[in-house]
Amino acid sequence: MKQRVLILCLLFFQTTTFAAELVIDNDSTVEKHTFWRMDKEGFVEKFGSDDTTSALINMYFRTRNEGILTFLLSTPMPYVLGGIGVVLDSGTSETVIPIFTATGVVIGTFIGSVMFFSGSIRWISYPRKRLYFILEKHKQGEPLPKSLTKRITKSDFDSHTKK
Repeated sequence: MKQRVLILCLLFFQTTTFAAELVIDNDSTVEKHTFWRMDKEGFVEKFGSDDTTSALINMYFRTRNEGILTFLLSTPMPYVLGGIGVVLDSGTSETVIPIFTATGVVIGTFIGSVMFFSGSIRWISYPRKRLYFILEKHKQGEPLPKSLTKRITKSDFDSHTKK
């Protein structure tokens, strides 16, 4: 039994040292699979040839940013409302249960969880990779999806010239 364990340990040591000696050179000629990781200006420069694609890019990034903001603002919501409840409870007489604090935490948790899920779903539903491939297909002659073009507002058309 001890011999088997010793042989397994030696084999493990040999394979890990062999794997550590392997050096993989980074080939700069190979295109990385993260070519869609551009900011809004990069998308506008590459694909913003007409008003509709510029408005689609503006709508996409506006919706993504709203989702990120909602997601980030959801975290402190129970603490903020709980803190307001503590302030309100400090002025009242001593009770067994601090009513305003408990109510603030419960309402804050509910609102915060709704904001958390809403923001994360909105953020995840609009990835830059999807936008990149939609615009690549549009560049090749396919029409833009109706599900996205119907969400474009007038402000998206107006903001394509703003920086």
